[in-house]
Amino acid sequence: MNIKKSNIITAVLCAAALSASSFYSGYAAGTDSGIRYNSQGKIVFDNGTENTADDVVFDAADFLAIDKMVTDGKTSLKDELNQYDGIEINDDIPEFNLLAEAVGSLSDGTDAAAGNILSGKKALVGKSIITGNMDDHSGTKTSTSQIEENGSTAEITIPGGYYDENSKITVPIDVIKKLPTINSNLKLYGIAKPGGAPVTVPKAGCYIVCMSAQNGTPMTQPENTEIICEPTYFSVATIGVYIAVYKSTDVTSVVCTGSNYNYVQGAIVLAP
Repeated sequence: MNIKKSNIITAVLCAAALSASSFYSGYAAGTDSGIRYNSQGKIVFDNGTENTADDVVFDAADFLAIDKMVTDGKTSLKDELNQYDGIEINDDIPEFNLLAEAVGSLSDGTDAAAGNILSGKKALVGKSIITGNMDDHSGTKTSTSQIEENGSTAEITIPGGYYDENSKITVPIDVIKKLPTINSNLKLYGIAKPGGAPVTVPKAGCYIVCMSAQNGTPMTQPENTEIICEPTYFSVATIGVYIAVYKSTDVTSVVCTGSNYNYVQGAIVLAP
């Protein structure tokens, strides 16, 4: 039998509308298996010609099948949507507008850009599928030559992308060797002793090497200095001291409190 596609589409649309409005030719009665359609006739969608070969005929059983198909579709979609965070549909058989609203809320609050997503990965952002372009450096060695001194630290500029605990950043040795070092022309300028007079640091660029008392506490950073080496504890047997190095940024002074010379403490000032 050759049936026109237009007749099929018309029949399905009409049948769905009739099913949605609970219309059926006959009546519905409760049985052990649920709703039963009892037909008192048939609905015929004809092609308007004397040739009835491609007419579409619907009876009550067809409407029951369509109703079941629509109901099963709604409940299946509801069950799938309820698996997503923030969505909870409690209606046994939800209406299409409720389902559409839930689908539309799936991407609420999403704001990632391509640069926030690994290259080749896709994500739903708003109403669009975004393909990531973030470089993936996980488990790899990434080389950079962008390293420079910033005060007491060396700053390394690394390429953008994603890194994990197995990622490594490599810096060529010749780049590290070119970093500024302490001036080899430094000379001893003064020594601050316990109980002694303060030692004036005459200008910026001087280095102050401080040592705490034995088993003492870390020394206080002098004014107008930056940290080159934070107070670090060194010990031999039961004797330990803190050693720190500072670089002056302006004129300052260094004083060493205390008067017990049995304890090693004090500071030396090196100036260019």
